[in-house]
Amino acid sequence: MASNATVTSSIQVQIATRSVARRAGLLMILVVGTFLIALATLSSAINWPASLNEPAATALPRLLQQRSAVILGYSSYFLSAVLMIPMALALQAALARQRPSLLLSVATAFGVLAGAAKPLGIIRWLSAMPLLAQAYVDPSTSDQGRETISVLYQMLNSYAGAIGELLGVALFGGLWALLLGVTLLRGSQLPRWLGGLGVVVGGLSLLPLLEIAGVSIGPLLTISNASWYLWVLATGIVLLTRRSATGTN
Repeated sequence: MASNATVTSSIQVQIATRSVARRAGLLMILVVGTFLIALATLSSAINWPASLNEPAATALPRLLQQRSAVILGYSSYFLSAVLMIPMALALQAALARQRPSLLLSVATAFGVLAGAAKPLGIIRWLSAMPLLAQAYVDPSTSDQGRETISVLYQMLNSYAGAIGELLGVALFGGLWALLLGVTLLRGSQLPRWLGGLGVVVGGLSLLPLLEIAGVSIGPLLTISNASWYLWVLATGIVLLTRRSATGTN
């Protein structure tokens, strides 16, 4: 009887662990999927992300012309960013069932911070920017008024962009991937190649911080963003399809 109870308890633990792992994997795929919707929508409508460097005279009128696409695209991007919070927590729950660690907890904290900082940068396109665009194209707005709006546009873009991209994406998102990669290399929860890629991806994600010192990283910015999402997608797929996602390699 005791042996049967032990086996039953073990099976229940395995089922619960598998359920948590699947939930984490699903959330990781949702983060990538909602971002891809944003990328497809905004790139075709406003030439995003190149549009982020365009002047107000070009960006603001087009923002109104493509308003429906902009709302859909940035709402999807906002959702992708917010989903990082439950994603990081679910992944911690899945991995900690076998081997809880301080490093995993620190990594999760950075993942939550990334999910909190990124939306603060994105929300400007759903709130402040449409108001600036309406004021800019208003026939009653003087040339001096448009110059003032242009300055406000540049300031808001720089400030909110720094919060979302430098803090949310580069610093917090990069540290999350880097520390999580080290955690996977030190444990046996997932394939070690995912851990190695996580370290590389985390390092690449931190590169945009060099721009604070005036160092241009050029195409590495695109590579770092793409590699981060690809790594998240790969990890999510492994969590969903692996028979024992938190078992041995």
